[in-house]
Amino acid sequence: MGKYDEDSATREYWLEVLRRINIDDRVRVLNPIRLTYTSPGEESYFTVREWFQSRVEFVESDADKLMKYYTPYITADLMKTVEQVLKSPIHQNLVRSMLKSPMGISFSGINDDIFLKPYFPL
Repeated sequence: MGKYDEDSATREYWLEVLRRINIDDRVRVLNPIRLTYTSPGEESYFTVREWFQSRVEFVESDADKLMKYYTPYITADLMKTVEQVLKSPIHQNLVRSMLKSPMGISFSGINDDIFLKPYFPL
C-alpha cells in the first residue's frame, strides 16, 4: 500500500489493504531458510501467507515468554490486551485455518474487515 501513515489508518484503509492482499505474493523480507545455498532471488522471499504465519508465531512466542518470566510485573490491562491479541481473528481464524487451505483465499470481495482494523490498536 506504499508509505504507511498511522493517522490514515481508518476502517476504510484497512479494508482496502485486506482486499488487496494476495497470499501468494512475496513480501520484501528474505526467508533465511531459503538462503542456504543460493543467491537471493524472488523465491528467497517470504510469501504473504508465510509472513503472516511467521509473525503470528513470533507474537505468540513473545507473549508466552512475557507471561512466563514477567508475570509479577504484568498489569491487569496488559494481560487483557495480550489475551485479546492471542484470541483475535488473525490468530484464531486467519492463520490457524484460512491460510492453511491449499486452495488459498481471496479477500477481494470482502465487505467488512474483521482482521486488520481490530488488530491494529492491540
